[in-house]
Amino acid sequence: MIKSGQLPAGILDEIVFRQLVPNFRLGIYDHPPSGNPDANVSTQAHVHLAREIAADGAVLLKNSGNVLPLTAKIKSIAVIGDDAGPDATVMETGSAGVHVMHLSVPLEAIRARAGSKVNVMYARGTLGIGPLPAIPADVLAPPSARQGRGLLARYYSSADWSGEPVVTRIDPAIDFSGAPVSQFNRPLGAGGPGAPSRPLWSALWTGTITPPVTGLYRFSITCGGTAQLFVDDKAVVSLMRADFPMTSQGLIHLVASRAVPIELKYSSASNLLGRGIKVGWQPPDPAMLSAAVDAARKADVAIVFVSEQMGEGHDDISLQLPGDQDRLIEAVANANPRTVVVLNTSNPVAMPWLGRVAAIMEAWYPGQEAGASIASVLFGDVDPSGKLPVTFPRDAQQGPARNFLEYPGDGHTVDFDEGVLVGYRWYDAEHETPLFPFGFGLSYTTFKYSGFSLSGVGANRSVRIEITNAGARAGAEVAQLYLGFPEEAGEPPRQLKGFEKVFLKPDESRSVTFTLDRQALSAWSADAGEWQAYGGKYIVEVGSSSRDIRAKASFTLAGP
Repeated sequence: MIKSGQLPAGILDEIVFRQLVPNFRLGIYDHPPSGNPDANVSTQAHVHLAREIAADGAVLLKNSGNVLPLTAKIKSIAVIGDDAGPDATVMETGSAGVHVMHLSVPLEAIRARAGSKVNVMYARGTLGIGPLPAIPADVLAPPSARQGRGLLARYYSSADWSGEPVVTRIDPAIDFSGAPVSQFNRPLGAGGPGAPSRPLWSALWTGTITPPVTGLYRFSITCGGTAQLFVDDKAVVSLMRADFPMTSQGLIHLVASRAVPIELKYSSASNLLGRGIKVGWQPPDPAMLSAAVDAARKADVAIVFVSEQMGEGHDDISLQLPGDQDRLIEAVANANPRTVVVLNTSNPVAMPWLGRVAAIMEAWYPGQEAGASIASVLFGDVDPSGKLPVTFPRDAQQGPARNFLEYPGDGHTVDFDEGVLVGYRWYDAEHETPLFPFGFGLSYTTFKYSGFSLSGVGANRSVRIEITNAGARAGAEVAQLYLGFPEEAGEPPRQLKGFEKVFLKPDESRSVTFTLDRQALSAWSADAGEWQAYGGKYIVEVGSSSRDIRAKASFTLAGP
């Protein structure tokens, strides 16, 4: 593009400049990291900081009847969910994953904080979101019953099922840690000298599955690449274009002894690491769910931990919580109206149970101090002060990416039709009310805004607001500054331009000041190739979230 004149060389220079300068500024080139494997990064100071960061980042989304914080009146607590135990989801997979020397397990932390006078019961309620046990061969049958037990497998040396199968056989289970071995005694798709180091292959498994009992069955796929599992001609599990091995789950109701078709399609095309594929299932287990319901019914408060596991090499294609977790929450909430849901998720999730639970806390991926940080917020040792950095839509049909070509795309192209209306900007422009807006987050206390003022001239403005803790306990509030541009700028209705977190004791007040300079008042001009401050009317708003505006003013800026 540079040689053809489509791209000025200066743009590439600027990109390289922005990559190199931070490395020099941080001393990475002059003093490279030693990579000391014996470095102790779990000192008491590290642990305290990790706990503080996780607790401060937790967002309280709902708190009906002030069920939180948990008080001394609580004599029994039911902790429910696989995610409450040692399998808790506390970080992303891939490059963001680090070794945890000691995990603070949520169940253990709640028991420690509650003390010996509180009866803390535990019920797993679900097998969690990881790979499920392999489907036994005795419930699987190939298209021809004379072929034995298992599924008919057709393997292709291409990534798109093209050509003739290079291997056809009966597989008793789909449980491979690497690419299946072909009749040439080498990994399928590996090729010969000069072939790509990443094997490209695809496979198709077909047959029938005969469920032993009637009920809701859960299936899982674990692999890198693209895989789709169809049961009874319904798409039950989909894992689309994963760069690294991930697990996806789905549910379907099956009738005992009624054989139904089962088909799995797999392509390794997008897989970068890991060459295997595993398919598992969980037959109906009413005892596991009943134990969770019984514990909830006996407790003063029920706390359900749920999660989803994301990583850098995989995009989520659904807002639903994986597996049977929605079903678990609904069952527990029906047994105990004082149900608290703790979300360990990296992004918004659907909440069909929103109206049935008393409280919801988004804990994100809290890291090694997961349990202690969550317990500190649940029991009120830390006032929840986190605010949503994303918008939670009402459902999958709401938001700037509502059709397949907009997200996740067809595998080659993604259409960014929203333009500059990314995230909350789209909801504002379309006058849509989301489930939870950008910047939203509740507290155990209340805050009042007063004394709003806007001063300054030209492209230098100062915004001041006073915040008062009007509640009975100490807490923190995050004041947010939003700016609306003149119509000529072609910008979204409002954009976050600043935020300030203040810690206040009861009845304490503090002033917060924001500065708007020319950079804050500028919008990018594609025609001019630079940032420009447009003349016209600017709207200044200050509030507790993008939809909870407490003060508003405007000023006019002369044109350039």
